[in-house]
Amino acid sequence: MRRRAGSHGMCADKRHALERLASDSDAISLYLGSIEWALGENYPTVQEIRDNFSAKQLECNGIFIDREFNGETLFSQPQYIFHNCKGIIRVGLDTDTPNIPFYYFANGCEMTVRSAADYPFPIRVPLLVYGKNSISTENSENIAFNIKNFTVK
Repeated sequence: MRRRAGSHGMCADKRHALERLASDSDAISLYLGSIEWALGENYPTVQEIRDNFSAKQLECNGIFIDREFNGETLFSQPQYIFHNCKGIIRVGLDTDTPNIPFYYFANGCEMTVRSAADYPFPIRVPLLVYGKNSISTENSENIAFNIKNFTVK
């Protein structure tokens, strides 16, 4: 696994961390800590994630695979990752923390992103789209989506 990570250009520090993984929680933390690299390299693949982790393990860390959403509000995690998901999500500012998460989409998502609330001031929400996905947004007076598209190797 370390060799394959190296062939994808994973830095030495992360490869050493990969060797020292002691738990599924450590593996998920490593994935989240290098999410932009991981999604851009398609490493691990979505199938490898499916095969090695339960939906519960992933979802409590803001990672969703093959999930259909029906307007759920998601903003308590620092980031959310969607693989092959469908449906509608509501996003924005978690006023309790305050936190505006990063939202990552990969592996064929077909989603609509809407505001979770009418905010008293303008906010910008980052949406990072890796590869072929269909992401539509509904801007409003106080929310705008900053969409960045990336290719996958």
